[in-house]
Amino acid sequence: MTIEWTVEPHSAGELSTRSLGRAVWELGTRQHGVIERRQLLALSASRHTVDRWIREGRLQAIHRGVYRVGHGAPTVRGWLMAAVLACGEGAAASHRCAAWMHELVAWIPHRPAVSTPARRHARPPGIAVHRIQRVEPVVLDAIPVTPVARTIIDMATISRRRTLEKVVEEAHIRGTFDLRKVHSTLDTIARPRGVRLLRAVLADFEPGTTLTKSDLEEAMLALCDRAGLQRPVCNADVRTLDDRLREADFLWPAHRVIVETDSNRYHATHPKRRADRAKDRALQLAGYLVLRAPEEDLEAVLGDLQLALARRVDSSAL
Repeated sequence: MTIEWTVEPHSAGELSTRSLGRAVWELGTRQHGVIERRQLLALSASRHTVDRWIREGRLQAIHRGVYRVGHGAPTVRGWLMAAVLACGEGAAASHRCAAWMHELVAWIPHRPAVSTPARRHARPPGIAVHRIQRVEPVVLDAIPVTPVARTIIDMATISRRRTLEKVVEEAHIRGTFDLRKVHSTLDTIARPRGVRLLRAVLADFEPGTTLTKSDLEEAMLALCDRAGLQRPVCNADVRTLDDRLREADFLWPAHRVIVETDSNRYHATHPKRRADRAKDRALQLAGYLVLRAPEEDLEAVLGDLQLALARRVDSSAL
């Protein structure tokens, strides 16, 4: 896919000063408040005019040849767009930045990561530049980014297993995960890094078993992994006899076993404890064994959980 980096050029003098200013402002607005020098020249702004705007503060340099339009601080997208523009034609936001743009991670990257074609030599300071053989960007909110399949592969090179599991799960939830596309993209990379980790995560991937909502749930899932237990479904909706859906922190469906993690912050008040007891009764009436894991001693529930998973099997699931 070819990304158009410049607007349609105009003949010299075609735009009036007012029209030129409006065109620059409109293009800068579409690009989250940033613009590139080549784009200004394509709009028929002379080099003299561009230099004057820089002196007057109308354009403020972010990278060499890339400027902020106006006086407002750039947004995160503006900061990212500026990095892509600084790396030249064919560049695309990648790695954690692309994962953030695809809404696969919640954390905002602290340093822009950009992938460029291997033949390019631009490496602007302050940008993590990755040279790859092929860059086939997609455009999200006017910003060229690597596609989801390539982003997942790139995340495998910089992430721990749990982070990569969450990225894959989030892509699955959003309907953007395509296993065949991941494998076909891998085939185009001469020396892919992180392949062993990526293939292990893909081989073990079961939807619903990776996304936690808190550090306490993350600690409980890690405890289950260390104990060699089957991965549960995280934050699963369970229908009880009163036809209500109640969310279980961890569910082993075939065993009809549920573990609820109780943080001191959210489960210590009397009203919350009363609600927890009502929830447990509803789940138990529906045929589930409910175990509660207190924040101060998660391992206290481990022995009971191992026994429950060893002995309780729902006959309807066999």
